[in-house]
Amino acid sequence: MLLLYNMLRCFFIMTIFFSNAVFAQEINQESYKIYSSLIKSKIRNSSKANVVLKKLVTDTLDFFELRNIINLIQHEKEELYFSQYSILPDLEYSNQKIDSLTKQQILNFYSIAYEGGTLENLFDVNSKIILVKKLPDARYGKNYYHRIIKRWHKFYEKYPDAGFVFRFSKIYFPEKNKIAIFMYAYGGKGFMGGTALTIMERKEDEWSIKYELDLSNQTD
Repeated sequence: MLLLYNMLRCFFIMTIFFSNAVFAQEINQESYKIYSSLIKSKIRNSSKANVVLKKLVTDTLDFFELRNIINLIQHEKEELYFSQYSILPDLEYSNQKIDSLTKQQILNFYSIAYEGGTLENLFDVNSKIILVKKLPDARYGKNYYHRIIKRWHKFYEKYPDAGFVFRFSKIYFPEKNKIAIFMYAYGGKGFMGGTALTIMERKEDEWSIKYELDLSNQTD
């Protein structure tokens, strides 16, 4: 129950200010490679299906949480280190300072982060992908968690083989096809979830995580 509660918390963050607007923006092939690489980095069991929300996130509380980091960057209140926000602490950058170029790239991503799009099932992963138009939600108020947990139980009854559930933002390319910046949320039944700002880099023809900032527990 605790794991389900934590997963629901992460997805509540992603849904409370979610916009219903749909943008007719094309999502290119390179974007699908990047999303696929991220999904593969999180998969624990390839026999499970992975659920992906079709709409790119366009207006969420996650951007509110990202603004905490944006505010620190803009006002240079303190030096920022990836270890402060890392959800992958074993990576080489765990004690690395966020350099000025990366700060500017994050600011640039924030300026286009609200642009949306609609995903198709063009992912290249070694597991089944289930695209869904919406995820369980409920108006926040009395008995919210009881109602939302009940709806998630129904969701997993409908998709019993579902593992991770993902939501993605639009990808910003500060260096064409070399660096990619985007946000995503993930969680699932029996999994601890989270929300992160991810910077990926391309080496030869493979994309991998360069930096990742955990936004799940940020406050103003």
